Amino acid sequence: QTGLWEINVTSSRPCTIKVTDQSVIGFLYSFVQLFQGPHPGLALIEGRLQVGKNATLLVSVTGSESLRVSEVSLVSASGSRVQRGSITPLDRNDRREYLVSVPSVPAGQFSVLLIGVDNTSSTHFQRQSNTQFTSTSIEVKAQANTTLEPGKDFIIPFTVATNGMGETYTINARDDKGF
Repeated sequence: QTGLWEINVTSSRPCTIKVTDQSVIGFLYSFVQLFQGPHPGLALIEGRLQVGKNATLLVSVTGSESLRVSEVSLVSASGSRVQRGSITPLDRNDRREYLVSVPSVPAGQFSVLLIGVDNTSSTHFQRQSNTQFTSTSIEVKAQANTTLEPGKDFIIPFTVATNGMGETYTINARDDKGF
């Protein structure tokens, strides 16, 4: 049922309440990295995001053409920390697409929250991803500028960075092609 709900539970034991709905309004998102060069664009980020660093999301809203997004945030699993993003509409391919810049990735687990309005009915909506992301305090960057050939040495320069406490890290490398 549309509207504001109030749920009161009295129990001496822990309880869980799960509310699900069906709606034409949804959203898709990817964490991306902007790159420059002869063919600038966006590259999908694989793996974990680094704690405290900024992040960029590509968000696509599905459903009615009259939807307007007012907020996209990263919400910690506990719900106590929220990092609100800066929204830039892309308006391409007749879809509702946005680039969202978030100033700081929260520590631990977090999800993506989207809030907006359906301009046709002036109804507010809110959607939260069911995927929990886990951030990391370390970052490993490798730069492979040569071709890997069987029987030949292959050197990969890399850097390890952390925005947390200094620690000792063990790096192991292996190949799955039998080189």
